[in-house]
Amino acid sequence: MAAQPPTPPPTATLADIPQLAFQLTQPNTLAIRAAEKALKPLLKDPSSIPILLNVLSNTGAANNATYDPGTRQICAILLKKKLPEHYLKFPLPDRSQLKAGIITLLVSEPLRILRLSLIGIIGRIAEVDVNGDINAGCDWPEIFQLISNNLTDPAHANNALLRELSFLLLSEMTDTVGNKMKSLFAPLSGMYMGVLSDQTRNSAEDNKVKSAALTSLGQVSERSELLLITTTNNTTTTTTNNNN
Repeated sequence: MAAQPPTPPPTATLADIPQLAFQLTQPNTLAIRAAEKALKPLLKDPSSIPILLNVLSNTGAANNATYDPGTRQICAILLKKKLPEHYLKFPLPDRSQLKAGIITLLVSEPLRILRLSLIGIIGRIAEVDVNGDINAGCDWPEIFQLISNNLTDPAHANNALLRELSFLLLSEMTDTVGNKMKSLFAPLSGMYMGVLSDQTRNSAEDNKVKSAALTSLGQVSERSELLLITTTNNTTTTTTNNNN
């Protein structure tokens, strides 16, 4: 008889979150349902966030063990879902530490699927964190510094991974807070053109960079058109009202 995955303890605690996340990766419907039930009240506690991040960053396991990619991905999904709910409950220093940790993990994570998940998490934080135009009210300027450095610093010219990462980040930020990025659209245009017009880089990794840049450019262009239409409509409405 095949061994069954461990079931959650009768009363799970925050310390059980890594085990419960692992259980969600197992091919056992009953065990998955039990883990989901045990996790639901635990994830209402803001203290669950650093635990999820520890698993995602592969730290905190007993005896210096590492977490498997499936468990880390589950924790990334849970973070993306629950972090916006808890984010503003943390003191400012803790928020800064959280964001710094995510950036560090993003640029060092070797697994693409987890990098993509981290980008999604960054987008959800940005939705809560950005107030007004990016240049005037961004509480996370390091994200745009990271993007700019990766795309303009000659030291990164041959680092396709970082360049693709930056365009993927731009796509996510445009999707989540694009209406607050209008002051950045013009400066960004040169970055896109430089990549898309470069005929000297044709490796598989370089093509991923170009694909990410093209996708991001499409989103920026669409967002710019929407902003232009909105601004034009608002101006027309104002003018009409004034004339009346």
